[in-house]
Parts: sequence; C-alpha cells; structure tokens
Amino acid sequence: MAFVEGWNLGKKRALPLLGLLVCTWLVYLAVYFIIAFVVIIILFATGAFAHMAAIGDAATFGDMFPSAPVMWSVALLAVGPGAFLYGSVMTLLSAPFVSAARQLLDGAPEDAVRALV
Repeated sequence: MAFVEGWNLGKKRALPLLGLLVCTWLVYLAVYFIIAFVVIIILFATGAFAHMAAIGDAATFGDMFPSAPVMWSVALLAVGPGAFLYGSVMTLLSAPFVSAARQLLDGAPEDAVRALV
C-alpha cells in the first residue's frame, strides 16, 4: 500500500524529484571528497602509506604487514568516526526526500489502518 501511495504522490513530479536527487548527490559528493581528503591526510600522518612503500623491500611474509600502532590508528579511524560518517551520509541522503514527501502530502499522512481497509 505504501508503494501505491508513494507512486500517487510522485505522479507528474518526476523532474523536480530527479532534480532533488541530483542536487542531493552533488552535495554528497562534495562532502565525500572533503572527508576523503581529510582521511588521506590522517593516513599519511599515521604512516600507513609509508609502510605500503616499504612492502617492496620485505624479506619475509610477515614484513609485508603494517605494525600494530599503524593498524590501531587505522582501526580507530574507521570504527568511531566511520559510524558517525555513515549516520551522517544516511541523513544527508534521506532527509531531502522526507521533506519532499511531507510537502507532497499536503497535510497529515493517511492512517495505515484506514488505508488497508
């Protein structure tokens, strides 16, 4: 039933919704490149990339792996801020469409029980 309601809300509004999608993705890409640039700088500062350059001189298989401090810095960078980043991206990508749906509803959403009957 939600699909039918959403389909009816979006009728004859394809271009504005497509424009909203394009604008949302442009903002997402700009934020993504800024955050990726900051992460790359942090990885350079922790020495993760320096170890990758030294892999070519590895004498044993164990020499190919980064040291524990480098791995912990990358893990801490990925877990905590990564979870915050994921939540931010999901909010960034879904919030404009929630706002658009509220504007298209022109009032309160239809009661789910009444819609099924």
